[in-house]
Amino acid sequence: MNILNCLYRADEASLPVAFEIVRKDLPYCEVETRKLKRHSSITKNEHLRQMLRVCRQNQLRYRHVLTDNWFSSKENMTFIKIEMEKEFVMALKSNRTVALSLEDKRQGRFVRVDALPLEEGTVLQVYIKGLSFPVVLAKQVFTNKDGSTGVLYLASSDLLLDYGRITAIYQKRWNVEVFHKSVKSNTGLARCRPTRSGRRATTSSRPSMRSSNSNC
Repeated sequence: MNILNCLYRADEASLPVAFEIVRKDLPYCEVETRKLKRHSSITKNEHLRQMLRVCRQNQLRYRHVLTDNWFSSKENMTFIKIEMEKEFVMALKSNRTVALSLEDKRQGRFVRVDALPLEEGTVLQVYIKGLSFPVVLAKQVFTNKDGSTGVLYLASSDLLLDYGRITAIYQKRWNVEVFHKSVKSNTGLARCRPTRSGRRATTSSRPSMRSSNSNC
């Protein structure tokens, strides 16, 4: 589906406050298959930043923006921290690189997050490559339904958060997945042509984001 949703979470209440339909307005030819396909001239990260601007315009009160690793670009992090003056908790891909100190950052000494001596239950202050400010990094280990072990790396601009707070706050992001599944099941959005192809969709008028945390 070519739709992005944002959910406002306060206490135990969840409220959808922003959405964007991704309009695939640019045709292109796929080299491997030679098939004509389409993609959007506006990226999902740009949509996210626009929705946050609307949140500010609507004076929505919140502290943390929560996203999965699809939205954890340095542009989004900088936008949230510097322009929006908010904090974020975001999942990172294991190949993201960080410096262990400001001096390492200045010297260009970066290492992958999955190579760090980071133990579960602890946090480490690091500098993500491309960011001007430090973040705290946490490593969460979990067991999948099939019995395999998974690892989730979480980065937060809120340097006051410890491991327990980072993981507890980020867990609230799952509400947006539940909301998205409910919307597909109860409204038939999965069968709606614009949300599947994005070819007839136009940008919607949009609401905002959240008070204690914002999920994307």
